[in-house]
Amino acid sequence: MGYNEKFWKALLNASKYNTREEAIAEFKVTGVRRQEGSKCICTHVITEQCEVKSVVNNKVLIIGNCCIKRFFSAEEAAKADDLFKKLARKTRDCIKCNKRYPKDYARDMDEKLCNDCFAHYKTCGTCDKGWVYCENESEFRWKTMCTDCFKTKKTKEQAEKPLATPRTCKGYTGHKCKKSINAAEHWKTRCSNCYVQWKKEKKKQINCRGQ
Repeated sequence: MGYNEKFWKALLNASKYNTREEAIAEFKVTGVRRQEGSKCICTHVITEQCEVKSVVNNKVLIIGNCCIKRFFSAEEAAKADDLFKKLARKTRDCIKCNKRYPKDYARDMDEKLCNDCFAHYKTCGTCDKGWVYCENESEFRWKTMCTDCFKTKKTKEQAEKPLATPRTCKGYTGHKCKKSINAAEHWKTRCSNCYVQWKKEKKKQINCRGQ
């Protein structure tokens, strides 16, 4: 079996689809690395390796840059070339921890973060400028907003929320109170003064039953 056949067999095995056209469109270049001795899915020994990820099942494959140019779209091939150019710059500074570190890997996203910070931060899905801190993989799935966007959203929701209708105090036996109860204190049925008198009445009733 030749290299081309091995390439398509490995790709189709990892893909959800059965046709070459659909399978190749399913995988996108997410990062590149220069590493001697690694192998492409076609089994050819490579130095320039590209990481491709399925947008359907999140499977990751390592493919040589030559196979990227040969089988993938011109857009994906150009993306891989751009990432290799970024990799040519030997060092960079992380914008979160200010640490300068060597580059052995270039990503398609969040190029301003070192590997340690990249494991805990992602860009805000609302403003595309802020950073979302995620403690673990579970938070990566459900957290989408930076702190500023989240506060703005909550403030807007609070402003649009209809105000509760004020209620009138229920009073106590022999006394009708017309005081209004704070709408925010939805659990209250009596004002403070009437509540004290009502508790005294309840206590008397209990004492009478006990005699």
